[in-house]
Amino acid sequence: MSVAVDPDNEAQVPPIATTSGQLPPIILPASTFSRILAFIGIWGMAVSQPFFEQLRTHTAFIHDSHAPAEFLWLCLFAVSLGIPLGLGLFAALIGRLSQRWCRWLLRVLHLLVWTLLLLQTLQSFPLILLCVMLPTVVGGLLWLTERSGRFRLGLQALAIGVVAFPALFISGESVHPLFFPRQARATSSSTGLPVPVVMIVFDEFSGTTLWNREREIDATLFPNFARLAREGSWYRNATSVHSATAFAMPALLSGMYPPPPPADEFVPGQTLFDSLIDQNGYNGLVLEPVTRFCQTPNLREIDSGRVDPFEGREFLWHAGLAYAHQVVPTELLWRGVLPGIDEVWHGVCKRPMNVNVLRGVARYPWNGPRPNQLQHFLNGLMPTIDGTGRDWPTLYFLHVVLPHIPWSQDADGEYCTTETSMWDFPRPAEFGIGYGNQARDTWPKDPLFTAQSQWRYQWQARYADKFIGQVRQRLIETGLYDRCLLVVMADHGVSFRAGDRRRTATSTNQVDIISIPLFIKLPGQTAGRIVEEPVEAIDAFPTILDVLQVRNAPPVDGRSLVKADAARRPGKRFVNLDTGLMLLSPDYPVQVPKADWPLLSNQVADRVAELGDPGHRTGRLVSEFKQGPPLDCQIDWMPGVVRGRERIAGKTLYLAGQIQTGLPPTEASPGTLVPPPAPLTLALALDGKIVCVTRTFLERREAGLFQMLLPGHQHGPAEHAALFVVEDDKGETVLRPCPWPK
Repeated sequence: MSVAVDPDNEAQVPPIATTSGQLPPIILPASTFSRILAFIGIWGMAVSQPFFEQLRTHTAFIHDSHAPAEFLWLCLFAVSLGIPLGLGLFAALIGRLSQRWCRWLLRVLHLLVWTLLLLQTLQSFPLILLCVMLPTVVGGLLWLTERSGRFRLGLQALAIGVVAFPALFISGESVHPLFFPRQARATSSSTGLPVPVVMIVFDEFSGTTLWNREREIDATLFPNFARLAREGSWYRNATSVHSATAFAMPALLSGMYPPPPPADEFVPGQTLFDSLIDQNGYNGLVLEPVTRFCQTPNLREIDSGRVDPFEGREFLWHAGLAYAHQVVPTELLWRGVLPGIDEVWHGVCKRPMNVNVLRGVARYPWNGPRPNQLQHFLNGLMPTIDGTGRDWPTLYFLHVVLPHIPWSQDADGEYCTTETSMWDFPRPAEFGIGYGNQARDTWPKDPLFTAQSQWRYQWQARYADKFIGQVRQRLIETGLYDRCLLVVMADHGVSFRAGDRRRTATSTNQVDIISIPLFIKLPGQTAGRIVEEPVEAIDAFPTILDVLQVRNAPPVDGRSLVKADAARRPGKRFVNLDTGLMLLSPDYPVQVPKADWPLLSNQVADRVAELGDPGHRTGRLVSEFKQGPPLDCQIDWMPGVVRGRERIAGKTLYLAGQIQTGLPPTEASPGTLVPPPAPLTLALALDGKIVCVTRTFLERREAGLFQMLLPGHQHGPAEHAALFVVEDDKGETVLRPCPWPK
């Protein structure tokens, strides 16, 4: 009589006979081997794939960490195979001593990976619901893993991820160069006209910002852009091709259209840096704070000169913490159970830059001190003379996050708020800072808040204009202005319309976001012209190659703007990060009627005054109005505001805070402070004269929040400042003093 043995039941597996008390050879029961293979398969889904995906979408972090390729290969092997295989072999070793302990260890390992996998799916569930669901679902999966050979067989098939996941990771266009770095090589120029190239790309700068009522450049607010248009070519009809910098920048650097959603990255084949520096022997000064497309080995990285050894532990800490944030329930993250993810993970390079090194690639933090970046670029605008006295052709490239938020500077570049990672006032999670997320990319319906934000943005646009004047002066001083090819443009625009999207083009705001400034001054050009031809951002790259007469130019979607026989573009394309592809008329935005134009730059200040001070109290003396009793209230400045009376000294003034009414807390009483139930009107007086009147925001969720904006030229130095709440008493204005914020 024979007995059937179930290979999935270790209890029925007959013991292996041994002699002399020796341990049995390492021969795993079929069920143990299948469980180890199933564990490796689940590990791939729960750990390897999400870990590699996090790294794939944060290649700037890998690049900035200067991780050597050998270390990356080691991490790849450890995460995909080394750790799970090591744990499996450890379980097998335990099995030589006790099959029972081996089974329990494998159950614990399966419990771990199933939990990690499910937490990534259920992370946003309420914590109470998660505590009920997770044990139930994990318990069911463990039961299936233990009892069902077919289910376990399916899990074993997932073990192919040991090869598939790292292979897919390495094959990514942005990842591949990190594992197979290019070697520097000598190049010779194949350009017929190797002139210096100066290219400046602003960020979040709408072309309509420069317009006046006649669609000409407002020379009062933007005198240097107006002068550039008189000496070069202004392409008034220029448009962007994408709403996100991560797609718009590679598009204009490569001359290729970006892919529409659901594509989550765009890595072009050949860029401006490849064409000029790698293939045509150009030297360069490249300031690229956001993207990482200039990775040529022929150009050194600029840092402080201090060679910091690569810290593998720091690399693994940031990567591991980012993975943990994918796994830990959202409610626990809100409670601060994990440290926050450092900015370096999001591509904010924190290596100090040496401003005295004027050739190479500088990785400034994109949200770092922008005046330092601009000054570094200005310092580098000089001819490159080699040891033989030869004037070497050079690419001077600057991408600067200006006039992009944070709006921390005025028209002269003076700080009126600190440069902060808190992108914008008042709440970065709610108002006007994101794109691709409708809730975060939609302006509130309060027109005063939107107009005030546009005014702050305009200050930085005027700072950009001042910088263009400094660039022109520097190029003249170094003899480069007349012989260089100068390109000034932006990657995309921005919109300021109450209740509408900020960075996503809609039928009502698309002229603001799609229109971009584009100026090109050819070598030797002295007479300006306004070009109305349909132009897109992707035309800049082929134009540069055409002017330089590059003989090995790559295929592009863009068109050279210096070819007189180029066919007229039949239409334009623009991609929103969340809503997809838009097809536009070739005459866009020239065809847009004035009724659909945004609020022009020379109208913004009047609009802010109209909405904030409809009673026209600004400019009048405090003594002209009735004085009421002091108001029981407390005013707190918002984080990042350069606060205090010492700032009121003839400089641009920006005050932002929140007022709460009631009794402030004391040692004896907790106080009764609450946000005001209705909007309040506030007035700022300097030396007895009202210089600014505003109101708190209409949005109930932001009750009591306010902004005060006052350009420096509108007031002189003041010794005394006072805040009042403005009330109306039967048609008579009453000023009630408020305590100055501490």
